[in-house]
Amino acid sequence: MSNRFKPEEVSCLIDTHNKFIQITLEIKKLKIVFKDSYRIFQVSLNDLCNILSLQGKTSIYKPEYPQMSLFNKENEEMLEEFKEYSLQDSNCLYDCIYKLQELYLTEYNVDITSILSTSTLSMKIFRHKFLKVNIPILKRIDDSFIRKSYFGGATDYYQLKKQKIIFIIMT
Repeated sequence: MSNRFKPEEVSCLIDTHNKFIQITLEIKKLKIVFKDSYRIFQVSLNDLCNILSLQGKTSIYKPEYPQMSLFNKENEEMLEEFKEYSLQDSNCLYDCIYKLQELYLTEYNVDITSILSTSTLSMKIFRHKFLKVNIPILKRIDDSFIRKSYFGGATDYYQLKKQKIIFIIMT
């Protein structure tokens, strides 16, 4: 049996800068979703641990970690350091996300696993906590009809200037 995944089992959501937003892996009845937590909480993991009063990482990142030479026999010690760093990184992120999930569910009734960005989080909090009326959602056909009425046009910017101003005072 091959360890590779079939293309239909993996789907990706990528932004305009070719950065991953979400990667989904579906095998039989198992669905695994990876999301970029930095899009929601835009601080470093260490800062996030400090904000939430959680223990952060004890080891530091080394520039040698992303190099292929890390997997050479002579770098076994560095590879073990990288594994330890990665494990700490994963554990810290899990602790932060777990605490934030509890906080947002309790305070705002928002499940952070259902969002992809800070703006989505803000909109959900606004809708659940402060919005007193439902925002209407148009049927696709009505939405399409209305959107056809919007089209581009020229816009101009004028700055008023006067070179010589003469004031006449009449009494």
